[in-house]
Amino acid sequence: MTQYTTGTITLTNGSAMVTGTGTAWLANLAPGTLLTVSEDDPVGVVVAVTADGSLTLETPWPGASYTNTAYEAVRDFDPSTGAPLLSHGLRNTNVVVNRAILALGKQTATAVNAYVNVQAAQAAAATATTQAGIAATQATAAAGSATAAQSTADSIDGLLVSMATAFTDSQTRYVTAIAFK
Repeated sequence: MTQYTTGTITLTNGSAMVTGTGTAWLANLAPGTLLTVSEDDPVGVVVAVTADGSLTLETPWPGASYTNTAYEAVRDFDPSTGAPLLSHGLRNTNVVVNRAILALGKQTATAVNAYVNVQAAQAAAATATTQAGIAATQATAAAGSATAAQSTADSIDGLLVSMATAFTDSQTRYVTAIAFK
């Protein structure tokens, strides 16, 4: 990992705003970057890069004021994972460790939320499977009822045909009996 030192900066004690000259910060810095002027000064944490020569620190600068001075900017976290990146000779290791603990807490919270969502999805899937089983059983019962109804209809149809045949035979005998009298 390299330190970014292009250009010069102006820092004012008690202000979170930092201005730079020849710095090109938009392409080279991001939130989470550590900023310091010397190893005896405090470390500021960048929360926003608003222009190539303008950025905002997490808290107001507690150190001495500087005008057009050299600086060092070091990324302390990977923006995609929140994992800490330790630089060579970093003097304020406690700052990085404390931020790593915060990042770990955020990652853990994200993992717990994902686990809860998976559990809810599995419960919903189990309920849907149960409901599908009930629907299949009811469909089978309905098919059985339809078969029974068709069988009954066929039986009634056969009975009606038999009755019609018997009635016709009965009429034929009656007519024949009258004719032979």
